[in-house]
Amino acid sequence: DDLTLSIAGANPQFTYHWTLPNGNTYTGATVPLTDVTDQDAGTYSVYASLGNCESDPITVTVTVKPLAQFTINTQQEICTTLTVVGSNFNAAEVTYVWTLGGAVVGTDVSLVADEAGTYSVEVTLDGCTSSQTITVEVPTVVIDYGCIDNQFMVFVANTGDFPNATYEWTGPGFSGNGNSVNLSGLETGDYMVTVTDSEGCSVSAPVTVTGTQCVIPKGVSPNGDGKNDTFDLSNFNVNEVKIF
Repeated sequence: DDLTLSIAGANPQFTYHWTLPNGNTYTGATVPLTDVTDQDAGTYSVYASLGNCESDPITVTVTVKPLAQFTINTQQEICTTLTVVGSNFNAAEVTYVWTLGGAVVGTDVSLVADEAGTYSVEVTLDGCTSSQTITVEVPTVVIDYGCIDNQFMVFVANTGDFPNATYEWTGPGFSGNGNSVNLSGLETGDYMVTVTDSEGCSVSAPVTVTGTQCVIPKGVSPNGDGKNDTFDLSNFNVNEVKIF
């Protein structure tokens, strides 16, 4: 930051002579200090002169407090854990304020971010505050499905994005666990998977299943007895059927 030392009510007829902490001198009613560092701290002395007359010097002490220097470490599964890592302070020496969209969402060194967005953290060290921002994204669940070894399988295709997660599936009259489930012969309709990480954060994704048969039926008897009532070839990429 910048700092300016100035004479209150300076008289333009006077010349003001400054002595800086490093021994350098400066002439003028103001002393501009740019990009202030620890080297600018110390006692500044100034006196006024008019012709051969000089005033007694007065002094002012400048104290430079360092801004907190830090980075933000991230660890992501579904929620993202944000942690302030300081380079010139210990955690007990500072205070933290995390915000999302202007609302305070945390006051500790770490924050579990369970929403997508841009987070800001203000770190205050000895009354001086510095801040940083970081953007958090919530990973998307990618679902795929198809016939594998004559079984209709629905599965999460990007399990690598969810280490140590659990998977829970629901659908028409169905519930199951694991990153893949076997829906062979079950009802068509809308199914849902909920992925939960080690922090207890969850993300869900739907999939619409239009057919669950992976074995070509030898015939069809649509009499409502639940056996061969339909001739479902939707999972076989069939373009033409001949019936003999």
